[in-house]
Amino acid sequence: MPIHHVEVGTCPMCGHGKLLALYRTTYIPQYGHVVLLTLVCNLCHFKETDVLFLSEKGPNPPIQKIKLTKDTLGYLLIVAAGATVSISKLDYDIHFYQGEIKSVEGLLLEAKEHAKEFLKQATKEEKEKVTKIINTLEFELQNPSGMLEIILKDERRYSTILPKEAWERRVIAERRLQELGKALPPEEIKEHVKKRLERY
Repeated sequence: MPIHHVEVGTCPMCGHGKLLALYRTTYIPQYGHVVLLTLVCNLCHFKETDVLFLSEKGPNPPIQKIKLTKDTLGYLLIVAAGATVSISKLDYDIHFYQGEIKSVEGLLLEAKEHAKEFLKQATKEEKEKVTKIINTLEFELQNPSGMLEIILKDERRYSTILPKEAWERRVIAERRLQELGKALPPEEIKEHVKKRLERY
């Protein structure tokens, strides 16, 4: 699908640049149509991403879990704003304030980098716990044992965990979407962006 763009106002960060919304509609198997949205300022390079859901109510369970194995490292997490992803046995929670799509492996790598950054300013008590988290993540990334569990919680039911096989079928779905020519009108994008910018 082509990437559309529309000017949606003034940048909320610098207050001077034009804020552009770049967006495209796509289809995710077992999930439905979504809009991938990126907001960009032409001056200060403020950037924010989001995933818009075209259905009014999410079709997914509010809590989804998978064991971390070699097979599930390639699974995709489609996470809506407001959802939480936890890594069991590590007491590690990630709160998503905007929609994101990432692999399970990508999530673990990101968690490891965040833990390393936190370690620099951690107290003596915290350092032991954080070091254990880093070591466990490094080991499980190399040798997934099934010991860790990824838990996705989303009360609005928009988020999902997508197996690799289903993600690979996305190409076929993309072609079908192109035939349908489905796209979101610029007015709806502007309305969504307006609501998002109220928090700045």
